[in-house]
Amino acid sequence: MKATKRPTFNPSIRPSNYPSKLTTSDPSQLPSIFPSVKSVKSITTALLATSGTCEVTEGLLQRLLSAVKKTFPAATKIEVIEFTAKCSSPVGRAASDTVVFVFEVTFDSTQPDTLLSPQEIIDTISQNSDSIAADLSDESGNEVFVIDVRLIENPSASPSLSPAPTHSLKPTLSISPSNKFFPSSSPTQSFVPTGTPTKAEDRTFKIVSSFQFDDSRRQWCLQAKNVRVNAKFNMRPCTDSRSKQKFYFDEYDQLRLRDHPIYCMRWKKKAIYLGYCPVGIETSKAKFIYEKDHQHFIVQKPRFQHLLGVSIHNKYEKVRMFKQGGNINDSTKSWSLYFVQQK
Repeated sequence: MKATKRPTFNPSIRPSNYPSKLTTSDPSQLPSIFPSVKSVKSITTALLATSGTCEVTEGLLQRLLSAVKKTFPAATKIEVIEFTAKCSSPVGRAASDTVVFVFEVTFDSTQPDTLLSPQEIIDTISQNSDSIAADLSDESGNEVFVIDVRLIENPSASPSLSPAPTHSLKPTLSISPSNKFFPSSSPTQSFVPTGTPTKAEDRTFKIVSSFQFDDSRRQWCLQAKNVRVNAKFNMRPCTDSRSKQKFYFDEYDQLRLRDHPIYCMRWKKKAIYLGYCPVGIETSKAKFIYEKDHQHFIVQKPRFQHLLGVSIHNKYEKVRMFKQGGNINDSTKSWSLYFVQQK
């Protein structure tokens, strides 16, 4: 008789009634002996507007990203999501050329206390605006200024400035370099008013003093010494070429530089200086009331009014506040606004 082979037992087709004693290699099945640590992500969308160039190149985008990354070394991602450029002249560069960048700053950390709030991010960018402008100037070869920094509350909405360089719907801009500008669905507007402005904030003027500075017939204008935070004000002969002599009143009676509107005149005790003033926001100690009949600039402090004037001992360099009714001079009643036509 031929021997019959016994069937080979195959455990893979015979389910076991007992759980396996072997540990699994899948770590998801193992209970963790360490508490889970959740990462917290914050994304802030910011707008940064510049003047002095309208040409956006790969190098300029990378320089901007590098400058912002230098400002926020702990950020996990910084990305330009949109830019809008406006050239005020078809030929050549003009000071009123503008570019508005919108970018996202992302922080991803397991320590929520180390994250910066959106307003802290905006304030930090504003404080470093001179450094960012210097980097962009170096890359573009033109004198570039940062003229606005603000928080975009709703990134899906179209960012705009007041006055706005361009209004557009949300474009599909990526960080990939491109020399093309994105089309706007609405008409382009200029940063500077044209024709006859109807709104007070669209009227650009020089602040002229009739005080006797020398024996010439020259007009003397108030100007910022530099375009930076804490710059002092002095008196210089009026000229059409100096943007540091051109101002406008915003809706909060703040005196802003027309070409650099994130800077406005502020006061502290008797001193006045150029301070950072976010556009569209009322900043403390920055309100000046012009009284045309008496040619005064008035600051209302808690107890007394103060008037803007110059020191007779250093009339070219020291512009300051004088307590009304105190030891004042004729410079406090010498101010007039000379409205200029922006080009």
